[in-house]
Amino acid sequence: MEINDLSRRRFFSELVHKAVEFTLGLEKAKQESERIEDFLSSFDDYPIAGTYPRELFEDEAKKLGIDMDALGEKEAIKLIVQKKMFSNNE
Repeated sequence: MEINDLSRRRFFSELVHKAVEFTLGLEKAKQESERIEDFLSSFDDYPIAGTYPRELFEDEAKKLGIDMDALGEKEAIKLIVQKKMFSNNE
């Protein structure tokens, strides 16, 4: 339907509907961002590097183009987890 075919009432109704959808989408993205931020902020409390062998992280780091030696093991693993979290949400 073209814009010329819309009545004013329908136009504004559609506009409000789209604005509500957009606002709900922003709120959902904000909540997801806060969840990820909370997880990553508590990352230091969880000894993931000691739980799994370094080779597991090295393979994943290579796939993602992360240099574990340059970043350090802890930061590299944190980056791997972060990238995996974002790639699963897309």
